[in-house]
Amino acid sequence: MGKKNTGGKNFKKQKKSIGQKERELIFREDSQSYARIIKNLGDGRFECECFEPEQNLLGIIRGSMRKKVWLGLGDIVLVSFRNFDNSKCDIIYKYTLDEATRLKNYNELPSGINLQATALDLANEIENDDSIGFEFDDI
Repeated sequence: MGKKNTGGKNFKKQKKSIGQKERELIFREDSQSYARIIKNLGDGRFECECFEPEQNLLGIIRGSMRKKVWLGLGDIVLVSFRNFDNSKCDIIYKYTLDEATRLKNYNELPSGINLQATALDLANEIENDDSIGFEFDDI
């Protein structure tokens, strides 16, 4: 028989937790902005709500992040604007909750945003928005 405790679920969890270090905080530069993911469009495309110009853009995840970094609704990301297309941006970095909290403490993010907003919270905000354009008749 082989060795025990090699390759099981708990072994892999311990292996992942040992190698984690605190990452260096990356700040935005020119032609970059902080944004929040508000909708997943599929195929590595997301609708992003930028904080600095306050607009919604189509964010495309960069190639080196595909299949390695998973993005969800409400995640804070760093986006880079395109010089030739104003309606699209590239997602170049995903911040963890701790990193986003540190950015908020440095006054890099707006003070009024909720960093722990879940997908349900964001869906309720969109549902309560009156600009959707649908009207339902009473039956």
